[in-house]
Amino acid sequence: MCKGMEYIGDTALIKLFYFNVFRQPTKAFVVPEDLSTFLSDLLLYHPGLDFLKETPPFQEKYRQCVIARIFYAVGKFVSPSQDKLTQNQFIRSNLVDRITFITDNPDINLELHYFSYEHFYVLYCKFWALDADHDFLISRADLSSYSNYALTPKILDRVFAGYGRRRRRPHMMSFDEFVWFMLAEEDKTTSSAIEYWFRCLDTDEDGVLSMYEMENFYEEQVERIQRQIQRQGGEGEHITFDNAYRQFCDIVNPKNPMAIKLSDLKRKSSVAYFLFDMLFNLNKMLDFDGKHPPNQQGSKWSQFARYEYDYMA
Repeated sequence: MCKGMEYIGDTALIKLFYFNVFRQPTKAFVVPEDLSTFLSDLLLYHPGLDFLKETPPFQEKYRQCVIARIFYAVGKFVSPSQDKLTQNQFIRSNLVDRITFITDNPDINLELHYFSYEHFYVLYCKFWALDADHDFLISRADLSSYSNYALTPKILDRVFAGYGRRRRRPHMMSFDEFVWFMLAEEDKTTSSAIEYWFRCLDTDEDGVLSMYEMENFYEEQVERIQRQIQRQGGEGEHITFDNAYRQFCDIVNPKNPMAIKLSDLKRKSSVAYFLFDMLFNLNKMLDFDGKHPPNQQGSKWSQFARYEYDYMA
């Protein structure tokens, strides 16, 4: 048995088998292209995707979406030309379990991690709405209108500079890159999302979020709060950085409040999203009531996708 596999037990051998089937014989890892053949077979034979046979362009976008979701959740943050799943990452992931699940279930939408068509549809429609010329590339200006202009200019600059997920084109975002962005934005409780936004906020790349960095991002929130108060006729509470940050520290209890580490946020992942929303998403910040989220079925992303799909349908 390979090193690092003992903790999983006998199922590691099954996962190792899949890993070796997917990867190219000359490579020690799986790259996005290695999953294309499997997904082509899935599109051809799975009854839950049978209706897509008459729309090859949609099949291709579905394939891109699934691959992006897999590498977002399982892969390593590297440049697009180096996206890969190592043997250890592959075996530690739930990918084989989810493949087994869709093999045994004719309803593809019951699989909520990677393969749901409904989830793909939500991601595709959100991208399509932003992509005014429908060339399957969106600009920073296009992305700025996401969720009714919810995000601050500074965080959009960092996203487009490639700190959340490095991009192929410096001034445009592709569909698979948008999938990473939207998954991170709509569910900030996952490890992948926390890492995505932490990279965007850590402007000096020293592995910690300093008070200076956080207050620098919050400045734009203050301006937006002030504009909102003015639109309401001067009524409303001005939320200072100190007040908002104190509330964050009460909830997350970081080891060093002057320097937030990635481990602090992952340790309290269920409420870590408050820091991110506080710094760059005004709508979600104002919606936060200071309470722990209720125990609801499914992830925050699954809940969001369910609501959006029902609304679109």
